[in-house]
Amino acid sequence: MNTILKSLGLMKKNSILVDLSSRHDLHTHQANFNDDGTCSIDEIISVGQANKLSALGIVAHAHLVRPNAAEFVDYLKNIATQLKIEGWLKVGIEADIINLNGSIDTVGFEEEEFDYVMASMHYLPSKQDYQHADTRDISDTNAYDLITNTLVNAIRNPRVNILSHPFGYIYRNWHIELPLTYVEKIVRAAADEWVGLDMGSIRYRIPSEYELSILKICQAYATPLCLGSDAHRANNVGRIDYDFYKEFL
Repeated sequence: MNTILKSLGLMKKNSILVDLSSRHDLHTHQANFNDDGTCSIDEIISVGQANKLSALGIVAHAHLVRPNAAEFVDYLKNIATQLKIEGWLKVGIEADIINLNGSIDTVGFEEEEFDYVMASMHYLPSKQDYQHADTRDISDTNAYDLITNTLVNAIRNPRVNILSHPFGYIYRNWHIELPLTYVEKIVRAAADEWVGLDMGSIRYRIPSEYELSILKICQAYATPLCLGSDAHRANNVGRIDYDFYKEFL
């Protein structure tokens, strides 16, 4: 089971301790260390403080930050110490799911002191690492099975703390509303392993009624939810409808 304090509604991974019922944003991207964000770490912190967030997480895509991972972690740890925001500012990585077994792209990160690891399905993987599945002749049912089984396997990966935008990416990029029977399998696995489901993404919004149905399933299983804007620009940090999510956190 993931190292999370279930009874208190808190997430803990090494030094991370976040009240999941509060106004937090654990999914923001920066431009300092070869990532795909357009804003600096200083800008993200400034906006997060101005928005009175209770916790702020800055993450980097694993494949982009790998050459500078140590510098990325050290910079964030040092700036947290300088600004006396060690308990508020978190550092994470967002790693691609690279195969159907739920393995993630964390090669070379074993020694880094990340507070948490997010797993993301940014493409439909295959049996071979880093190879995209051939979807030309795949049926809807097979696609649902493939997506669901891969996400469940990633949730069961002991390195994973959070599953990034689990339903939004497949909706935006593949135009799929995963049927709720499949959603339930993912939600149940996340509850069993106490892995947070990352909701609230600006980039990967899903229809509100569909999201509400997902949230009700999460509520039924007491699945941990964490909020992340997936901000790549400073003005999107903390841009989350906290009132919409508050009864489900």
